[in-house]
Amino acid sequence: EIVQGDWSSDVCSSDLDLRVEDATISFSADTRREDLADQPYLFAAKLAMPRWDAAPIERAIRAARLQVAALATSPQGVLDRDLRWLQRGGDPRWHSPGAAKLARLSVAGFEQAWAPQLAAGPVEVQLFGDFNKAEALAAVSRTFGALPSRAVGDLPAVTVPIAAPGAQPVVLRHHGDANQAAALVSWPTGGGVEGTSEGRRLEVLAQLFANRLLDALREKAGASYAPQVQSDWPLEIANGGTITASAQLPPDMAPRFFAAADAIAADLAQRPVSADELARVTEPMRQQINRAASSTAFFMWQLEGATRYPARIGLVRSIMSDFTELTPAEVQALAARYLVANKAWRLQVLPGQ
Repeated sequence: EIVQGDWSSDVCSSDLDLRVEDATISFSADTRREDLADQPYLFAAKLAMPRWDAAPIERAIRAARLQVAALATSPQGVLDRDLRWLQRGGDPRWHSPGAAKLARLSVAGFEQAWAPQLAAGPVEVQLFGDFNKAEALAAVSRTFGALPSRAVGDLPAVTVPIAAPGAQPVVLRHHGDANQAAALVSWPTGGGVEGTSEGRRLEVLAQLFANRLLDALREKAGASYAPQVQSDWPLEIANGGTITASAQLPPDMAPRFFAAADAIAADLAQRPVSADELARVTEPMRQQINRAASSTAFFMWQLEGATRYPARIGLVRSIMSDFTELTPAEVQALAARYLVANKAWRLQVLPGQ
């Protein structure tokens, strides 16, 4: 569901795709130099002359109804359905529709919801790759430049509620195998373009946490599990970010997971990591950035939204240092700031009705 309908269109991205983010809607596509004139026309036509064919909408509705039933059959499906909504305080804008809501969907309702989004909002066009600049500008001028004037105005600041912390986990149920469960703990962080560097550094902290959590679960359980720790720092809204540790495991392992996660969070906040442990995280990140920066897609994603947030241009220059030049003391300070015990929110997905 859309928070704010600010449109951006990325030409020469990874695949033909439509993404609905927290505050933007984006088209992206690969194309050949010979077809560059056609690609912006296809995108602009979706804004100027949208068609509301019943058949694909009805197929999407039927597929969504089937998916809702399938999501309830595994711990991961339940997380995919409910986690983002619960982490954001039950805000309905992030709630996956259930069977009752899907039953009320219609072609007419689809058009009523989307037509205003297509008709208003600023448009940002990005083109990256090997093409003739004059020809590309002419193609954009003939297409996006020929669109009628669009209502822009000041976009409202968007904030979201945060899940209330608690020592006891929220419990959800799945209808799948009785020996499968999921456990999760998350801490609120922040968001916004201005905090991009902070968000990048939190990814380093999350990877350090993940490495320790993997070792802890293997040591205590005597088995191999694949816990994950992820940092989410939304750029388009001012808050709502999280560091989230999770694992899929047998139901009786959930208390061990929570104990291990709490101990790791406390230790990261109380003591600096060793230089060697930090290097085992930052060096692979350095190599990954070097490889990614050889592609035009890397710069496209980094600069997306720069017409609205000019600071994103300068932030490209600091991406390497943000990810690779942290000191152990800086990592400890991040952990002390965000991995606060009384701010943790917990969730279990257990088998049963």
